[in-house]
Amino acid sequence: MKSGMSADSISGSWMESTRRQQTKTHIENETDSSSDTSIHQGRSGGRRRKTVLNAREKNIRRLESNERERMRMHSLNDAFQSLREVIPHVTKERRLSKIETLTLAKNYIMALTNMICQMRGHDSPYEQGGSSSKGGPLETPSQETPPSPPTTDEHSLYDFE
Repeated sequence: MKSGMSADSISGSWMESTRRQQTKTHIENETDSSSDTSIHQGRSGGRRRKTVLNAREKNIRRLESNERERMRMHSLNDAFQSLREVIPHVTKERRLSKIETLTLAKNYIMALTNMICQMRGHDSPYEQGGSSSKGGPLETPSQETPPSPPTTDEHSLYDFE
């Protein structure tokens, strides 16, 4: 995944901001003339006004909410794709599922942690035998062999202390 913002994301962000401002202005104008208001007692004991939304305002809010959720899901999927690109895995024929991606990333981090501990002469915090519900290694259905951690030469590039 490329770092930084692309022209599409910048223009999309600008368009969304403009649309939100137009919608907000529209809702403020509509609220003054067409909405009913009621007064109710809040938890704090004070009186607050609660605006009852008309059907058009509800539709606008629903559309905005759907757009925010769509953008959130795109962002999440982009993050999963970035993770898929950096973790080693055996099968490159098909895209890893989200659970497979997370499981492989977890196993890879645990293998690297064990390797660092062994290099320092400490006990490995994650033993390689069996799986447990408290952070033990998990096997994925499509994985035939566990991912191989980087060699010692690759670790010498980083200072983990």
